[in-house]
Amino acid sequence: MITVGIVDNDPYAVAVLSKLLRDGGLQVAWGVTSAAPALRRCLFDADVPQVLVSDVQMDDMNGMELCRQIRQRRTVPGIIMITAYPPERYLDEAVKAGAQGLYLKTDMHGIRAGVRAAAAGLSAQPDAGFMDCVEARGALLRGRGAKTDLSERERTVLGMYADGKTTDDITRALAVSKATVATYEKRASAKLGAATRAQAVAKYIRLLMTGSTW
Repeated sequence: MITVGIVDNDPYAVAVLSKLLRDGGLQVAWGVTSAAPALRRCLFDADVPQVLVSDVQMDDMNGMELCRQIRQRRTVPGIIMITAYPPERYLDEAVKAGAQGLYLKTDMHGIRAGVRAAAAGLSAQPDAGFMDCVEARGALLRGRGAKTDLSERERTVLGMYADGKTTDDITRALAVSKATVATYEKRASAKLGAATRAQAVAKYIRLLMTGSTW
């Protein structure tokens, strides 16, 4: 069953959305009313939900920034944004933040469909410009200027290893062979001056956390 985390600064909205998602056959792992605990749970909990459903407007940190901070560090969870206002108002920002879809809060059919797509790592609304989780993360890292001499695929491979993915997971996600993944890994390790995959991943994570371009 697909697991979902919810963040909305309105406790009533969290309760209603939780019920409606459960009624749709989804498992709500947790619901919180501020961005900080959602960020912590998505980045550091052992059991990260497959999808985060986040309100756009919140008091401590808006949903776009929450989405951006998660996606810069991880390809999971998939992220679906929701809003009480016309979604078109936030469309471009949501795409750039790395979300997989954006829906009106009252569009439960759309939200449920979006959650199922995002749980598979896919774009929920490709026609609106939303990218899948891997593509969205790569786009954010390029925009941030992270390690400019690493190729997009080298960054993606290191990022997926950092997320705990296995080589088999990466080959399936990128539709490439194990030998190709190994080539990306070796090239990235050489550029980072790392002797092992673990060292390369550790250096890459430090680069992302500091925003360095060394």
